[in-house]
Amino acid sequence: MATRRDFLAGGLALAAGHACGQSNAIAGQRVLVVGGGWGGLTAARRLRQTAPELEVTLIEREGMSAP
Repeated sequence: MATRRDFLAGGLALAAGHACGQSNAIAGQRVLVVGGGWGGLTAARRLRQTAPELEVTLIEREGMSAP
């Protein structure tokens, strides 16, 4: 099973590919960020900023996030 750290690393690597001009590879892709703590919010926000064509969804167990 992948850890949260593995998931974040993969998502950020995907965003880095976009920054290098590989936008066709990620067009229409969906990313799910699990957890609304500092890491989850930062990852979701960074993905939205660097790859606006991604569909980024953030889910949090609690009613509000920690930060």
